[in-house]
Amino acid sequence: MIGYASSTVTIKNTANIGDISGNNVDDYVGGMIGYASSTVTIDNVKNTGDISGNYVGGMIGRFANTSSTYTINTSHSYTQRLVGTFAVNSFIINNSYYLSNDSPGILCNAPLTATEFKNPASFVGWDFDTIWKMGTSYPELR
Repeated sequence: MIGYASSTVTIKNTANIGDISGNNVDDYVGGMIGYASSTVTIDNVKNTGDISGNYVGGMIGRFANTSSTYTINTSHSYTQRLVGTFAVNSFIINNSYYLSNDSPGILCNAPLTATEFKNPASFVGWDFDTIWKMGTSYPELR
């Protein structure tokens, strides 16, 4: 969605289902943002696309500004951990998950197994009445 976020960004109630790749050694690749050096808020977002490259995250490839605020709420990545790499002092991750078959998670409540991804009870704090619904393999936006 965004290659480089240099000003305040809010991404809400959306999804990436397409594959995204970076070919260069210094590429930061994310399902929503590749490289973020500004305040970012991500709410109710899912990534099911395959994200590939050297520094990859299902939501953001890299957080990089120590004076910015980074927040991910009630979101999931079915293909990669949420954030590839970071150089920040603080961030907020609330009730956000990734599939446990990816490498060890950075910035995540907990990895979930494929079986747990199919169970709404695994997604603590999620609104399955108005925002999310359960798909066959993972939560979908309504």
